[in-house]
Amino acid sequence: MTPLDIERAKVLLRNADLSVAAVADELGISPRSMREHFGEATGLAPKQWRMADGVVTAEGVSPLVSFRLPEFEALEAAAAEAGETPGAFARNIVRRALRRKVKARPKKR
Repeated sequence: MTPLDIERAKVLLRNADLSVAAVADELGISPRSMREHFGEATGLAPKQWRMADGVVTAEGVSPLVSFRLPEFEALEAAAAEAGETPGAFARNIVRRALRRKVKARPKKR
């Protein structure tokens, strides 16, 4: 799975109506491969990631939803000021940093 596939899987996993197998099918891979690659990339199995992300599932809401970090509160405040969601705001920060890094690389001959 590419990093883009991992991000797409995260978006699909946020939909509590989709099973992990359905997400894997949407990505065109087997559920076993999805669990393996997703686990390598995130450190959590898809089901664990779904619960840690606060997605409401049949089991209920993840207990981690109420766990707040000061850094996340600062990110939420900055995102609100910019008129974005915290996730979009963080992704945009990473994208800008990556663009600067790519531009700074010397060209190979």
